[in-house]
Amino acid sequence: MRLAFGQAQVIGATATLVLLLQGGVSAPAIWAAALTGIVSLTSILLFRVLWREKRKQKEGISSA
Repeated sequence: MRLAFGQAQVIGATATLVLLLQGGVSAPAIWAAALTGIVSLTSILLFRVLWREKRKQKEGISSA
């Protein structure tokens, strides 16, 4: 899952850069940047929550 999100971020960033270089600030470039941002935020929020849960589980196990 992390790999898929990472690949989507890299592809989105590359597509955004290409669109910006080819056509300047245009609607497709803005959409590509917005979608890449959404994927990035989703990844950050999803894996931050999972990381916190795993950390809490480890702390619970080590203190028992």
